[in-house]
Amino acid sequence: MQTAEEICRSIYEETATFYKCMAPRVAGQDLGYRILYGPPTVRPEYLFLGDQPGGKADSVRIDQLQGWPTECEYALGDGALRKAGWKNNRLASNMQKIWGVPTLRNSTGLNAIFFRAPDSEEWSHGLEKGLRIELEKFSLERARRIVETLQPKRLVVIGLQTFRRLAHSTTPALSNGSDRPLIEQGKVWGVPAFGVIHLSGARISGGDLNAIKNYFVEL
Repeated sequence: MQTAEEICRSIYEETATFYKCMAPRVAGQDLGYRILYGPPTVRPEYLFLGDQPGGKADSVRIDQLQGWPTECEYALGDGALRKAGWKNNRLASNMQKIWGVPTLRNSTGLNAIFFRAPDSEEWSHGLEKGLRIELEKFSLERARRIVETLQPKRLVVIGLQTFRRLAHSTTPALSNGSDRPLIEQGKVWGVPAFGVIHLSGARISGGDLNAIKNYFVEL
């Protein structure tokens, strides 16, 4: 029986082969890919799932194409994040405020779509539709396999639009005083899941961050 690390390693190998085959069709938009943001820890308290890695061609790092970092990047400080290639530390900073560094160190994360694009608009409209569907299908099948392998206690999806796309059925869990949704809940691939407002792309106040933090503290 394969270990979690062996399964994740095979997914990296499959992705490298698939990406090489897709290269002629992606020409001009060859921005690389990113899978895990930390070691493949089994039964973590949280597994974090984003939409896709942002950035442009200069964000591609060979080490990230070949494997995962030695520690969860969400728990790193500013200097270490820059060294790891992060152009913006807002996501990691807000995650640390909500879940705390010790919890993040024992968690991991990945994206629903492995393949890099500067933003969702570019991904949706900059690629030929058939190619985009193939890339998304490939990614989602393997993201699901990683989640099923790691068996997290809870899955947190960063971005409510991404959560609604994956969970299909969601219920409100937390809103702020102006009825802006902050957290929704449901299930993704059979795992209890929570969608949170995007922690880097959305305008989010200190009060909203505290409310989200308190929600997860009380779980």
